[in-house]
Amino acid sequence: MKKRMLILIFVLMTMIASYPAHSCPGCIAVETDLKLSICAEYKGVPYSFGMNYAPDSGGFYWKADIASFRQIESAAENCIHVEDDFALKICCAAYQGVNYTFTLNYSPRADGHYWKADTSTFSRTLNRPSTPQIGANFIRFYWSEPPADGLNKTEPYYQPDEIFRRFADLGIQTFRQFVKADLLWNVVEPKDNQWNWEAADSVLPNPNYEPIVTLMAMQYSSATPPWAVKTDKFQKHVGTEARDYITTVVRRYAPYIKYWELGNEMDHWRVLDESTIPASADKLPASLPSDGFSPQEQGVFLAEVAAIIRQNDPDAVIVLPGMGGLDDYLTETWLPGVIEGGGKDWFDIVNYHYYPGWEQYTILRPKFQAALERLGIANKPIWMTETGTTSDPTLTLRTNYPNSPQEQAADVFRRIIQAYGFGDSMAIWHCYLSSEGFESTWREYGLISAQGEIKPSYYAFRLLTQEMLPFKQIERLSSDARGINAYRITTAAGQVRYVVWGKGSYTIPTGITQRVSVVPNADGAYTWQSARSGEVLALTTTPVVLK
Repeated sequence: MKKRMLILIFVLMTMIASYPAHSCPGCIAVETDLKLSICAEYKGVPYSFGMNYAPDSGGFYWKADIASFRQIESAAENCIHVEDDFALKICCAAYQGVNYTFTLNYSPRADGHYWKADTSTFSRTLNRPSTPQIGANFIRFYWSEPPADGLNKTEPYYQPDEIFRRFADLGIQTFRQFVKADLLWNVVEPKDNQWNWEAADSVLPNPNYEPIVTLMAMQYSSATPPWAVKTDKFQKHVGTEARDYITTVVRRYAPYIKYWELGNEMDHWRVLDESTIPASADKLPASLPSDGFSPQEQGVFLAEVAAIIRQNDPDAVIVLPGMGGLDDYLTETWLPGVIEGGGKDWFDIVNYHYYPGWEQYTILRPKFQAALERLGIANKPIWMTETGTTSDPTLTLRTNYPNSPQEQAADVFRRIIQAYGFGDSMAIWHCYLSSEGFESTWREYGLISAQGEIKPSYYAFRLLTQEMLPFKQIERLSSDARGINAYRITTAAGQVRYVVWGKGSYTIPTGITQRVSVVPNADGAYTWQSARSGEVLALTTTPVVLK
């Protein structure tokens, strides 16, 4: 009996239907003995009865407890509509914190009324936002410092349960780049047909947070297998190995994954093109193309990958590889070249990264919008999947405000609210947990320090999600690196907020009664102060929230 129960639980966890989950009015609570309390409405009459789990070698069965059978006055919220075949289509059964949907087919026997589970209908219900708006990038699941092979299952703040607990506190809806839990080719199939699913299996099925999966490679994506180490093995087109990798990964994880990003910062391939300003040559793969890998060739490759994904997951949403910035090469050479090679129909979402100071964004983002309009893709959703600032004043590579924990907290609002105001539907902060080491050029970009300590930016991020999200509309009232920056936010619940910063003064609008700086107190708390319409507010570069 115990073995059969364990098998059923395994089936519940592994035989999953495709995303999205079905809507359902109410859930049946399932106890540890798997007993079900059923409300069934047959020909307009509601009944209630219990069902005891009674498996045998022929399958997973539940037997009706006839003594509990009774007609009830009115149908419960989770009452099942039953047809003449008496099948029980259970749209939500809650077991150990996870919701499932499945069908029990009527299978009577001489000793009673039984229903047999149709295991092909088992589905895990996902409680994820239909349109995520905020996320975190580069999540160090099972990480080690210094980096090491294998999974670190001991340090608390690298464990999925602790990370997802923090996600709930922060209001994070989606996450991208999972490091050791990634589905990158070299992570899940480092050698031909040797698959490694352990970390991904423990992270991606989480029902509450939407993963954005990056396929192929972190930067230098191609159809070349990770075990290829010679230049003559480089593949610009999807071959047998790449097709097998893509097909295997998508078929395994399509139930959990809606968004597939095909590579990341593929513009790094310009390091092989002497006619352009070279990008960083860090982390070049062992197998390189002798004649380069042009944006046009990348476009052909990306369209091939997208086609394979859609063959195996028709509901897939394909995300353009994250563009490594908004410079002229990206907008005038790389993106037009990719579209020239592969067309513009293979991807659904435009995707870019931005790390320079917030001031430059006011100039670069409109130029990017103009490029999208010229290319005929301005109607696609736009995501900023990487942005952030270090809190370390000694790291001045990308910003130098000067940098500090307080400026990082301010930048949470300056970057994310700006992105929304310029039309982005998603903004993702880089990163959740900081990296260690003075030699790292990405040190202390996290909302949490490398030692697991909460930073002011953590509280600012939480303030943003609590006060602004989900948003219905964000209006850019003024955007001026040398003047006033003002944004009007209307939340999905109809509440109105303003975020303002810059130089000069701002007259508080009608209906506003409170204000607060986005930089928290020393204890992480926020002290709201009274405000009145018509009051003139002296601006600084630290944003203020008005409500």
